[in-house]
Amino acid sequence: MRGKIVIARLLIAGVATTAFACAAAAADLPVPAAAGAYYPGMVPSPYYDWTGFYIGGHAGALFTTDSRIAQIDVPTNTTTNVASFSSRGFAGGGYVGANMMFLRSFVLGVEANYDALTNKNSTLSADGSNRLDIRPFSFATVRGRFGLTADRFMAYIAGGWAWGEEKFTRTQLTGAANAASTGTVESVTNDREGWTFGGGFEYAVATNWVARLEYLYARLHPTSFTFPVSQARISAPFEPVSEVMVGMAFKFNPVAAAAPPAAGGTLPAK
Repeated sequence: MRGKIVIARLLIAGVATTAFACAAAAADLPVPAAAGAYYPGMVPSPYYDWTGFYIGGHAGALFTTDSRIAQIDVPTNTTTNVASFSSRGFAGGGYVGANMMFLRSFVLGVEANYDALTNKNSTLSADGSNRLDIRPFSFATVRGRFGLTADRFMAYIAGGWAWGEEKFTRTQLTGAANAASTGTVESVTNDREGWTFGGGFEYAVATNWVARLEYLYARLHPTSFTFPVSQARISAPFEPVSEVMVGMAFKFNPVAAAAPPAAGGTLPAK
């Protein structure tokens, strides 16, 4: 339930921020110029204009690096297992954002994305009595972007807020742990927040289609929780995350402004 609330907040924040950015961009759009001419601050044709909304899909791989996850028996306050954990899997999802181009070669933007994951891994306790399965299954970010362009090509950096959701499952394989007898399975879904930073490259393959290659690094905050039956407390430190994705987005054209008055003409009356 908490994950759904976080996702809803993410989408609301992304849409609101995107709308604000595009409203600012639309307010500053120059009026169209005659062929071969341009107004101050306007991107001259045929130079590619990156300003506008976009929405796209992407796919790739996500990696979580080694973390020392501790399992502690709550009644005795003793550590029963400390294990390293890493995972890799397929990541796929979508993204939405907005860009505003200025001074011909620079772009400011904001973007939100959500990805589903196939990552999973497991570890046995030191005595082999129980197994801990860990499955990160969601990853999302809201980021600001800054890009440097050369016509249809753009290199950019991005950074902001990151969120991940993972499921921990504990299975009692032999013996008993407090009220957990052999065969007891307990699961807890946990959210983590943190920060992300990365960058990538984009290329406008057509007027409204932009391809990209992107890398993101994230650090998700530590978490801890207790399985209610076995009374085993799980303590997990910072979780480093690396994501490599390729994507394709549809870019909406900027809203056209009213045409300028003809040479020698007068402005329309208000």
